[in-house]
Amino acid sequence: MLFPLRTGVLGLDGSLDGNYFFGGGAGVDNWIDLNMNARLPIPLAQDFRTRIGGGFNASFISLDKVGAAAETDLNVGLNLLVSLDRTDGLGGPFGEVRVVLGGAEQLVFTAGVTLGGRR
Repeated sequence: MLFPLRTGVLGLDGSLDGNYFFGGGAGVDNWIDLNMNARLPIPLAQDFRTRIGGGFNASFISLDKVGAAAETDLNVGLNLLVSLDRTDGLGGPFGEVRVVLGGAEQLVFTAGVTLGGRR
């Protein structure tokens, strides 16, 4: 979910997202992560908008325990990100690279399509 932040001329916006990753072995049963970020637009190209930003990540990771119930750990970290999307406000493709530092350290690549509305 994207939303404007009331910061005047900076054009800052916010993003909230949640992700569920199915267990893929290595003792991880499932992984849920929630992200809250602020993003600043940087005008680098006419048809696309580049944004840089940062925020917070909370990851809930359930670990399989042999002969016992799964145990869930909470990991909190900081996000650093770069994103690229169309500037026409009609929706379209977007991509993002996010690094989570601290907590559940990870490198995340996201791509998709935004449907309608201004961003």
